[in-house]
Amino acid sequence: MSRYLKLFLDRRHKESTELSSAVTGISQIIRVAPIFLALLTFFLFAFYSFAQQEAKKARVLIVTGCDYPGHEWKKTAPALNNILAKDTRLRVEVL
Repeated sequence: MSRYLKLFLDRRHKESTELSSAVTGISQIIRVAPIFLALLTFFLFAFYSFAQQEAKKARVLIVTGCDYPGHEWKKTAPALNNILAKDTRLRVEVL
């Protein structure tokens, strides 16, 4: 075998090896892409549902009546706040 023919064949073999490794890399990306997209979709929906759940909390405003002396607001407002704060669907504010 001549020296030039051997160099030519070696170069062709090297090029085909590089091409096959590139194709292998692309096929691995194609194999992993659906899994990645599925996980990304799952986390986006989970985040969206959590944000919607947080936004759906009902707001409760407890008016203390501190300007009316006949009302014992210092005792009733904290007690009412504690009772209502136990419900996770409510967001309680005391005025």
